[in-house]
Amino acid sequence: MARSPSNPCECAVAQLPVIFDCDPGKDDAFALLLALAVPDALDVTAVAGNVPLRHAARNARRIVDASGRGDVPVYAGCSRPILHELFTAEETHGLDGLGGSGLPESMHAVEDDHAITALI
Repeated sequence: MARSPSNPCECAVAQLPVIFDCDPGKDDAFALLLALAVPDALDVTAVAGNVPLRHAARNARRIVDASGRGDVPVYAGCSRPILHELFTAEETHGLDGLGGSGLPESMHAVEDDHAITALI
């Protein structure tokens, strides 16, 4: 008989691929770092939200690199919400979205394909 893991969620989680969809401000930076600790993390998609898309995708790429997971691709998605106007939060997250964290620029490019390709 197969031995059950000590953590009942372990089997299910270990077999699920992870796609992390975010608008990286300071809050998503921490969540993304935690998600990247999962070895099966496959893709990161970034959309406008806390900051405009150009900053969100750049931040996602910088965070992925800082985690030591430069192998994880980052895709840029939508530059605005589908149903309402974009309201950013630079007053909370800083002009760059990461509060001037000083993270180095990434040596890896954001993927050319749109984020929707990673989701389907």
